[in-house]
Parts: sequence; C-alpha cells; structure tokens
Amino acid sequence: MRVGILGCGAIGSEIAEWLDKEQEVALVALTDRDREKAEKLAERLVSNPKVLEPDEFIEEEMELVVECASIEASKDNLLRIIKKGKNVVTLSTGAFSDREFKRKVEEAAKEKGVKVVVPSGAIAGIDGIKAAALEKIDHIKLRTTKSTEGLGVEKEGVVFRGNARDAVEKFPRNINVSETLFLASGKNIEVEIVADKNIKNNIHEVEISGEFGRMYVRVENVPSEKNPKSSKLAALSAIVAIRNFFENFKIGV
Repeated sequence: MRVGILGCGAIGSEIAEWLDKEQEVALVALTDRDREKAEKLAERLVSNPKVLEPDEFIEEEMELVVECASIEASKDNLLRIIKKGKNVVTLSTGAFSDREFKRKVEEAAKEKGVKVVVPSGAIAGIDGIKAAALEKIDHIKLRTTKSTEGLGVEKEGVVFRGNARDAVEKFPRNINVSETLFLASGKNIEVEIVADKNIKNNIHEVEISGEFGRMYVRVENVPSEKNPKSSKLAALSAIVAIRNFFENFKIGV
C-alpha cells in the first residue's frame, strides 16, 4: 500500500518513522507548509519519500493519505484528496465541527468509494461509546487537564467550559478529542479544560451515562517529546488505523 503524509510535525514524524519500517506499506510522499520540515524528516527515512508541494502531493499515486497537520490544512486539502480517490486517516478531527465541511467530506467519500477514518486519538473507549450510541446516550462530559505550556495559557485552573465546537475553536491544537467524542456518540459534549503548571501528563476524563449504564474512562497520556500540545497516544492510534487497512484480523474499531 502506497501512503503519503500531510503534516510533518511531531505526530507526522512518529507515524513516518513507523511506516519506514513497515513491510506492508510504502511511504512515498511527504508534504508540509514548512517544506524544510518535510525535507529534514525525509532525510532521516530509509524509504526516501518525495517531498512535494500540496498540489503535487494530491496528484501523487497513493492509496492512503494520513493527515496530521492542522484543522486549516485539513479543510484546505481533505476534499481534494478524497476526490482523487484516495483513502484518508485524519487526526485533525476538529475540522468536522464545521458540519457543512463534514457533510461534503462524507458525500465525496461515498461518491468515490473511499474511506475516511478518524482514529481514537488521545482517548480510549471509542468502541464502547459507538456501541452505546446504538441505543441512547443521555450525557457525556469530557474533562481535559494539560500543562499551561501545552495549552498555551499563563493562568492555572479551569480555562474553558462549554461545548465541543466552541472548545475546538478556542483550543484548535489541544482538544480534537472533543469532536471525536461527538462523532462517535452523536451527542453534544460538555467540555471542561483545566490548566496546571505542574502536571506532566495530558489527562482526559470521559464520563458517559445512558441506557447501556455508566462509563468512566481516564487516560493519562505522555505528551509528545516534540510537541507538548499533542499526546504520544495520538500518533499510536493513527498507526493502528493505518494497519487496519491491510490487516485481515481486527479487534475493536
């Protein structure tokens, strides 16, 4: 399977380094708005992928594109990639808080017969939430605690209370998980974001209640060494999503 990566930051680099060793996958192309970043990553990889401008990247022969750039990059490129008949794994889930964009992506994927996969990212329990949503979910709350550095704020304590869409708008590089929860559940998410200058891990706590019963999931993620705004688990979840494209025996989502 021929794969390209859109976005060569912390998460994109971790995914590229894994793909570089995976025999079932050929990493053929990289692109980033900062071309130098993509070039430095390519130099470290045995697979020697091409470094392309976005328009060239979209035209490259690939079966799968992994998007791990930003909400803006997703909205600029995702539809064009899908319309070229390429499958997509996308981590910038916050882009789908724009419901019109989400609708267009779904329609284009259906028309072209390709898949758009949203990994679980920095949280766990998405398979259980999707199962619970088949009946009725009454309430979901997400409480995220990160360092002040990771959130890009100075003050400690609660820095946001509101819904998933507003959370993504205010913290676009920190709270994609809120939109992932919405997509899995179809339910409005109550979001609380807390800043703590002394915390080392990124903590996500999800509380769900419904006809299925009650669920509480707490994940303490090690931040990415290259970017404290992201969790290491986010990159790992994308790798699992990629493997699901070529593995015949799958567990969960």
